[in-house]
Amino acid sequence: MKKVIVLLIASMVLLSACQILFPEKKVALPPPAPAPPEPVVEKPRLPEITLQKDNEVNTTIEIFDLEPICKYGEHGVELHFKVETVPEDILIQVKEAGKKYETYIDRKGVYEKYIYIAICEDCPARDWDFRLDFNKSYILRARFNQMPAYHRYDYSNEYFINTTPDSEYMTPVCEEYIKIARW
Repeated sequence: MKKVIVLLIASMVLLSACQILFPEKKVALPPPAPAPPEPVVEKPRLPEITLQKDNEVNTTIEIFDLEPICKYGEHGVELHFKVETVPEDILIQVKEAGKKYETYIDRKGVYEKYIYIAICEDCPARDWDFRLDFNKSYILRARFNQMPAYHRYDYSNEYFINTTPDSEYMTPVCEEYIKIARW
């Protein structure tokens, strides 16, 4: 046991002598490398478009408005129109910039109507009249068939619907829709 204690004391003395004779040198470390720059995420470039904004002059169209909405927990658009004279039929037409108009709704004429447009990939139909996809830009217009009364077609102004994430149609927070069937 004495030998162990003597060995321990000798090693402590040797360690102390080494620390005195060979002090620890502080080595300057190179500065840390700068963090890599965060990747730049480019927003989708929207095509340059010119909307027709004078179609409603001297027509039977009294109201034609589009508003962003949340319905059933999904983003959407509420289209509201009102006309002076009931048209024979109404077409709601939509196109992507640079493409031709497609008819999404073809209905008998009415004085006033609300139309609901969903903005989603695979959402259920529920009470939506039709749907548009995410991350695209659309132009919407309506054609009112006033041939019987005025011998002409009345077109609404063109409206831009942007469905990219930071657009006015996508920024409201839409709460999850829960349908309660029975109590």
